[in-house]
Amino acid sequence: MASRYKTAASLQSILFRVSELANHCPTMERFYQELAPLVQQFPGTENCYVALYNPAEERFDFPFFLDQQDPRPHIDAERLMAGCTGYVYRHGKPLCVDSQGLAALVEQGEVQRLGHPAQAWLGVPLKQQDTVVGVLVLQSYQIGFRYSDAQREFLTFIGQHLTTAMARLTQREQTERLIEHRTQALSRANKALQAEVAQRRRAERLQGALLEITEITASGRDINSFYRAIHSVLRHLLYADNCFVALLAPDNQWLTFPYFEAGDALEAPVTRPLGDGLTERVMAAQRPVRLSRETIEAAYRDGSLGQNVDRCLIDLQDWMGAPLLIEGEIRGVLAVFSQHPHYGYDDKDLELLGFVSQHISTAIERRQALEQRVRYREELERKVMERTREMHAMNVDLQRQIQQRRKAENRLRHDALHDALTGLPNRALLLNRLDQALKHIKRHANERFALLFIDLDRFKLVNDSLGHLAGDLLLETIARRLGECIRDNDTLARLGGDEFVILLDSIRNRQHVEEVSERILEQVRQPLQLEGKEFFPGASIGIALADPHHNASPQSLLRDADAALYHAKSAGRGGLQFFDRKMHAEAVADLTREAQFRQALSQREITVHYQPVMDLDQQQVVGMEALARWHHPQLGELTPDQFLPWACHSGAVAELDRYVLEQVCRDYPHLRSKIGRHGWVHVNLDLTHLRSSSKLEQLEQCIESLSMPKAQLALEFSERDLLVDQRTLHEGLNRLQRLGVKLGLDDFGTGYSALTLLPQLPLDFVKVDKGYSHKSTHCERHRAVLESLVALSAELGFVLSAEGIEQPGQHQLLRGLGCRWGQGYLFNSPQALAKETASESG
Repeated sequence: MASRYKTAASLQSILFRVSELANHCPTMERFYQELAPLVQQFPGTENCYVALYNPAEERFDFPFFLDQQDPRPHIDAERLMAGCTGYVYRHGKPLCVDSQGLAALVEQGEVQRLGHPAQAWLGVPLKQQDTVVGVLVLQSYQIGFRYSDAQREFLTFIGQHLTTAMARLTQREQTERLIEHRTQALSRANKALQAEVAQRRRAERLQGALLEITEITASGRDINSFYRAIHSVLRHLLYADNCFVALLAPDNQWLTFPYFEAGDALEAPVTRPLGDGLTERVMAAQRPVRLSRETIEAAYRDGSLGQNVDRCLIDLQDWMGAPLLIEGEIRGVLAVFSQHPHYGYDDKDLELLGFVSQHISTAIERRQALEQRVRYREELERKVMERTREMHAMNVDLQRQIQQRRKAENRLRHDALHDALTGLPNRALLLNRLDQALKHIKRHANERFALLFIDLDRFKLVNDSLGHLAGDLLLETIARRLGECIRDNDTLARLGGDEFVILLDSIRNRQHVEEVSERILEQVRQPLQLEGKEFFPGASIGIALADPHHNASPQSLLRDADAALYHAKSAGRGGLQFFDRKMHAEAVADLTREAQFRQALSQREITVHYQPVMDLDQQQVVGMEALARWHHPQLGELTPDQFLPWACHSGAVAELDRYVLEQVCRDYPHLRSKIGRHGWVHVNLDLTHLRSSSKLEQLEQCIESLSMPKAQLALEFSERDLLVDQRTLHEGLNRLQRLGVKLGLDDFGTGYSALTLLPQLPLDFVKVDKGYSHKSTHCERHRAVLESLVALSAELGFVLSAEGIEQPGQHQLLRGLGCRWGQGYLFNSPQALAKETASESG
């Protein structure tokens, strides 16, 4: 208890002494000297320092520093800000940590270690009016030592009194400076009053000289007269018998002397490079400079002035020079000098010379500005002329570009509305003119027009057999012929492919349209040469008559003409057909049937019937032909002849063929019981598989996926479809043959194929159309064809089979001619497999 009381009493005594020092020490140095022994009396204060931050110079000062390990620091403020001292300064709060707390701050990135590692650290901010000006720090290197709250309060107390002492001494220093300043001001006022009379006289003389200098500057005289006039004024103000002006050359490497006056004793200096002369000293100082004889001789002796530079200046008593500031840069010097021992210069003369130098600088700057304006004007005129020539060239080029762009735009506009091959209006332009024509007849009810939809016959044959170049030539020729059949006010358009449309304007009646259509058909039928061969083209025409009383649109009118064309082609190629409402109903019905067929195919409503193929000699089944059937909900059971057009129009014929192949594969186990291991299952395919590489690949994948033996699968293509490019036909058949399937030709004798085509195709069998089976019994010509085919089959190695055998006489005749196989209602009609068998195979 007594020890604690003694410690408290000692602390109170120390704090009282610190307070007394803060209030009575004359200087901060004395305060720190007296503070040191007091601080050291308190435990844990062996290492103590004061760090004051100087914001102007961005550095820390250490007016008080005691440390057992580190010397007084000399590190930059940025590093010190990263330490504990900077941490207290930045946060403005005391920091008391032991070695573990310090390590935690370092790990968190709050501080960095500086100097010898401390075991305990205590710092308090020094504040003046809530502004941190420094930090008071205690630190201990004793292991395990920690600062107590009492020590923190002690340090805070010292910091407050330290701040008080600093504020008091700063206030006293400001007061002393203010007193000294006022004293000096009174002294200067007294001296000014004493010299006022002399200065007034000098000022009157100076004012007159300055007015004269201003007039000279504004007179606009030439530069040499200006220099002489200024020199004359200087002689009235000070001793200036000797005067010169030195200017820097534009390259900043040489000095010129446009004015030099020193009587007859000295010669004017010549242009010289920059060196270490008197002129250069003024330019380096960037202010007026006065050099006495003694100063110049001393500079010669120490080498700061070169004696050989100013050789024209000898026996100098006094010398003054003022820089000439032109456009913000020192470009020369105005100098006066005295060689008389009784005449020299003082600071007022130097000030006057500086003022005069400003006016000379202004005059030189004006002169240079005038010359620069002249050069600028000449340069501007030159650039304007060049720019004018460039603009003219640019305008010419721009006009050329505009013309090219207009041509390109016109071309694009033309291409957007015209067919690229024939140059005729396309669908977009046709619909636009149709819209205008419909609006016209609504305003003029007595006028009519007709729309002719023209489709070339056998155009695909040309493309597939002679190539697309021949097809393009045919289209161009037909377009030219059609153009010759119409008037200037009519419109001929190509919709694409082999489809043309003619808008016949201002027609008289139906007969008039029919006459024009007949003339068109006759013109189209004229023969032409394609690839060295004579070709007789043909066309079919569908006609729609526009009626102002019907609310028709361009699209509906075009649709009606297309429907009429469909009927014209169905009735026989090379004719024409007028549209009526019944055709529209049929077209809608066909669209409905196409959609129904696709739906039936997707829902597996298409069934497969089988008809046996017989060996005519042995009366045995050698194969089964798969025939698709569709049980339509309204039309009943439909054969391929009835629904294949809908399948073709809807683009589903290839999908139908793959559907039948998959069903045949499922039925194969039952079919094998009928045909054995060597019989064939015949499947009819559309030639569309061979016209498209993608469809051919799909067909190959479908065949490869079938689980039945490929050698028992026979694929039949109709002769009516052989109007295709021969290279494409051969390539497709060869690819299918490599899969191991049998290939055959169906409906032979119904198309346009010649017997010479048979040796070129990889055929395993040929089926003769049923027409030959029916007519051979009473027609010698048909029998002769059959005999030729039998002989050809023996030579080429394919099996000849007859279709449509319905009577025993036909059977006997065909067998007698040598026809090996046959099928027809005489043997059996196409039948579905038994339900239980079909379900088992499924």
